Amino acid sequence: MFEKDLILNETKSCEHTLLGLNLTSESWEYQIRHFGSHPDYQVCVFDNRGVGYSDAPPGFYSTSQMAHDIIDLCEHIGWTNNVHLIGVSMGGMIAQELVLAKPLFFKSLCLTSTTPGMSLPPLLAVTTISKLMFIRNPLEKVEITVRLIYPKEWLEAPAPPGSPHPTNEKHMLDKFLERMTSRGIQPVNAACLRHYCSPDRLRRIKHNIPQILVVTGSWDNLIRPENSYYLAEQLNADFEYWEGSGHALPGEQAERYNNLLDVHFRKAGLVDTIIKIT
Repeated sequence: MFEKDLILNETKSCEHTLLGLNLTSESWEYQIRHFGSHPDYQVCVFDNRGVGYSDAPPGFYSTSQMAHDIIDLCEHIGWTNNVHLIGVSMGGMIAQELVLAKPLFFKSLCLTSTTPGMSLPPLLAVTTISKLMFIRNPLEKVEITVRLIYPKEWLEAPAPPGSPHPTNEKHMLDKFLERMTSRGIQPVNAACLRHYCSPDRLRRIKHNIPQILVVTGSWDNLIRPENSYYLAEQLNADFEYWEGSGHALPGEQAERYNNLLDVHFRKAGLVDTIIKIT
C-alpha cells in the first residue's frame, strides 16, 4: 500500500522514480534534498493520478495507464532519453510498464521493495489493509500504516535532526498525517492487484536496459523479499538485501539509499536528468 514517484533532471541524462501507494511527492524529501542540491541535477516531482494534488478520475486504474501518464509528462517537458528510473513498491510496478512502453527513454532502472505481480502479499499486509478500509479516524489509520511499513526498532530510534518530535515514530505520524489522503485509494489498490510482468516481459526489460538495480529489506510486511530475489535473477540485476529494513527504504535509510543511487547512476554513466515521482 505504498507508492511514490520522483523525478530529477541533470544536464546529460534523466532519472525517474516511483514510490508508494497513496503517498504524495513530498515523500521523496530526502532524495530531493540530496540530488536537488547537486549542481548537475534538476528535480521535478509530481503526484500520480488519484494521489495528493492530482485528479482522481473515476474507475479502476492500471499500472500501464499510470505509466502512460508519466510518459505524457516526460514528453511534455522533453525528458525522452538518458533517464534513470527508480520505482518503489507500486512505483516499481509502474516502472516496469514504463521501460516496456518506452525503452529508449531509459538509461538505468532501480526497483525497490516491489514485485512483478501474481504473488500473494504477506498475511499481515492483507489483514491490515482490509482493516484500514473500515477505519474512519485518520490518526488511527496512520498509526497502523506506519507500524506496518517501518520496523519497530527504527520507529523507537531518535527522530532526524531538526524534527520537533522525539522519535522516528512520532515524526512519521506527523508526516503521514500531512501527506495521506483518502482520495483514490481504491482505484490505486486495484492497479497493484492487477499488475503482472511475465517472464517474457522481464526478459525484454533485461535486454533493453543496460544497468538494473534491485533493492529490498528483510522486514518488508507489504511485499515479500522473495519477489526482489526473483526480479534480480530474471533481470540479471545488481542486488541489495538490507537486513532489518522495512518497506520504505528511501525514507527509513535515506543516506544509505542516496549513496547507493549515486553508485548506481555512475555505473550507468554520468547523468543529466533524474526523474522521481511520488
